[in-house]
Amino acid sequence: MRPCGPISIPSPSDSSSHSSMSLPMRPSEPQVRTMNLTKINSPRVPQRVSPSSSMTPLPSRVALANVEDFEADKNKAEKELEAERLWWSEASERQVKELESSFMVEFQRTADRLRSDMSACQDRLEMLVEAEKKQRHASIADLKRELDIQQVTLSEMAKRPVE
Repeated sequence: MRPCGPISIPSPSDSSSHSSMSLPMRPSEPQVRTMNLTKINSPRVPQRVSPSSSMTPLPSRVALANVEDFEADKNKAEKELEAERLWWSEASERQVKELESSFMVEFQRTADRLRSDMSACQDRLEMLVEAEKKQRHASIADLKRELDIQQVTLSEMAKRPVE
């Protein structure tokens, strides 16, 4: 345990342990607690005795203060933890909303592209169907002409006398 009073620092020019300069030294936290406990539990402060048969002293003010400090620190830590949980919860909620929004925008874009692709495919299909109809009508017309020509040829043959 370090001394709580002023300390002497030897000067570089003086090799002896005496110094002309002394600096007060700040006591460490355990030393302060010990000093406070010593002051409170000194013989000048009377000890209270509980009404029970055993001679147990009541907790000192320092012990109560330490408990209160501990409780305050505990409450502060719980509040900080709760605040951090709330922050993370809100941050997660914001992130979910942003993802949902971006998903909806992307989904809408994809749906629009699919609609336009389907419309283009439908137009192309209608065009192909029309071309197929025209081609079939043309083929049928050609077949009718050929059939007419063959019927004319057959009727001419039938009209000719058999020689």
